[in-house]
Amino acid sequence: MTSFNSVDEHISEYELMLLVTTNTLGVLILSLPRLIANKTISSDGWIGIVIGGGLACLFSWMIAKLVCKFPRQSFFSFSAQLLSKPVAIILTFLFIIQYILTSSYHARVLSELSRQYLFDRTPIEVLCLAFLLVVVYAVSESRVGIFRVNVLFLPIIIGITVMVLIFSLGSAEAQNIFPVFQTDIQGYFHATSISFQAFIGLGIVLFYISLVEKPKNAPKITALGVFWAMLLYLVTYIVCIGVFGNITTSNIMYPTLEVAKSIQFPGGLFERFDSVLFSVWVMTVFITCLIAFDIAVMLFQLIFSKMKKINIVLLLSPIIYFLSMIPEDYIELMEITSFFNYFIPTYLFIVFVLLAVAYKKKGMKHIG
Repeated sequence: MTSFNSVDEHISEYELMLLVTTNTLGVLILSLPRLIANKTISSDGWIGIVIGGGLACLFSWMIAKLVCKFPRQSFFSFSAQLLSKPVAIILTFLFIIQYILTSSYHARVLSELSRQYLFDRTPIEVLCLAFLLVVVYAVSESRVGIFRVNVLFLPIIIGITVMVLIFSLGSAEAQNIFPVFQTDIQGYFHATSISFQAFIGLGIVLFYISLVEKPKNAPKITALGVFWAMLLYLVTYIVCIGVFGNITTSNIMYPTLEVAKSIQFPGGLFERFDSVLFSVWVMTVFITCLIAFDIAVMLFQLIFSKMKKINIVLLLSPIIYFLSMIPEDYIELMEITSFFNYFIPTYLFIVFVLLAVAYKKKGMKHIG
């Protein structure tokens, strides 16, 4: 990585697509099959995933299309042009709060699951601190380094996940998948809503498109990044239903990990393949936590331009750690998750509508 003062902040469209895919997957890849199965019958949840993913692809394309009207401009810059500077400051501060909370949430979720599956005797405070120290180091360096790390990790993440799903097909049963179209309209609606919420990570395009050297194809690339995440969600869900059935899947906290546990290799080559999947999943959470922290720092710099990046990082780090320690147990953490799943897409949609309406009213001749 380069020094704190690096000015090399350009990325390619390909790197943006991969980052959108990773951030969209986030922590839900482990639990989404359960959430969908709770609202549907048999394997009908795939319909909700396809519809919700399609809506997310369209939404991401619309956001990227709007942002591309202001090439190489930050979110604060073009929102100030469209909505006035005071409104832009308010919107930016709300995003800062959102991404600080998101970063702390990911740190706590990873710590909880690490203690549950790997470090059962280690205090949660120590696990969370160790994870955040790595995140702080990474976010302190060049922003482009985040994209480079993601380009390195994502093929590994997808490769291991696909391997788990392929090896699990031997345990799948057709009777768990059929019959189809048994769910009522309300069930499909809830499944679609849950699926759409799983793609809340697409909001990063508001902030990172300004780093793309040639943003001409950014809308298409962004939608493609969401599509790859949707495809992985869809395959994961179908495999979980095929292996466990709808009822069992709806009662397992993390069906994807349990699917990995069910894999049996001849000769005992791997006795705990779920540990491999968990290690790969840690990479995903690390990148999503890193992205959230980095966006919070980026937005902070836009408002307080005279502050050095490293000072902002050192200011926000203890805040994120403190917030990650607030939930007393896993039940409270899940309640926070439920709140995030509704608040983040709702706020993103409101911001998009405000910007789109303002752009439509003012027109290009009055902008930039």
